Amino acid sequence: MTASFSFTVDTVSWPMRDPFTIANYQWTEIAAVRVTLIDQGHRGRGEGVPLFYHKESPQSVAASIETWLSRFDTLPSHDDIAACTLAGAARNAMDAALWDLRAKCSGTSVSHLLNQSPAKPLPALITLVLDTPDKMAAQAESLTDFPILKLKLDAELINERVSVIRAARPDAVLVIDANCSWNKPVLEASMLALIDAQVAMLEQPLPPQDDAALDSLGSPVALCADESCQTLDDLNRLRSCYDMINIKLDKCGGLTRALQLAEAARGMGFEIMVGNMLGSSLAMAPAFYLAQASRYADLDGPLFISEDYENPLRFEGGSVFAPNSELWG
Repeated sequence: MTASFSFTVDTVSWPMRDPFTIANYQWTEIAAVRVTLIDQGHRGRGEGVPLFYHKESPQSVAASIETWLSRFDTLPSHDDIAACTLAGAARNAMDAALWDLRAKCSGTSVSHLLNQSPAKPLPALITLVLDTPDKMAAQAESLTDFPILKLKLDAELINERVSVIRAARPDAVLVIDANCSWNKPVLEASMLALIDAQVAMLEQPLPPQDDAALDSLGSPVALCADESCQTLDDLNRLRSCYDMINIKLDKCGGLTRALQLAEAARGMGFEIMVGNMLGSSLAMAPAFYLAQASRYADLDGPLFISEDYENPLRFEGGSVFAPNSELWG
């Protein structure tokens, strides 16, 4: 039987403008997997970024998508995709392509398909890559259009970095991402500096296996789980450790699963941050709709790559705007 739809899967690379450095890792380019679904004369696209800490390969992710999609004679549903056992980036790329295709076929928007109000611009967060205190302060000072700064820190020079960045940007909301690089003594020793600098949130200070050390911490700074929160199954064990979760489509496997995760998390009292694994505007676009009801929208990936799609996400006046329908949705 001939399938009623067709698809393509390819890998794409996005060179970074400058090396993007976090604790224990650095990117000079982003490798992604792009899925295109074609049906009824319309095309829908989605892009997923394999998780470096799961050692996913773009080539293996692309091959698994091709094998899985080839099983279908008719277009798979969101439920089909959400139920498949492929890696998160694979599910994300397919799910995003299906949302885009549905919007194109129906002549409407993803906002409409989600029963959301028309998407509104969001306060734009931008990341300061890990560097010396002075260079990070210079980064902060040059980004005056952005109201929220996310500081990538390791376990060294925490107090120095935080204090000079706060001095450079007394107006900004500061959040910190330690990318699992601290331990509990480092966290406790840094807490006064974080309070003095009015840090609003601290993301993933400890490795996931050490989450229990946060139970009795009583942190006055809100704590956000990133690497510790991959799927719905993680929420129960995080309730005593974290105040917030960072939902990334490449972790949880696409917008459909992310919406389910966000609803469950809010029901348990978590606040929501929507993040990214770096990448193009196409990779960020579905997350924009999830971020409509989040506290922080971390969608800055396209600002760090030297090439992008036509009609990229627009960042202007301290806000990020809804994707152009020619790009996605």
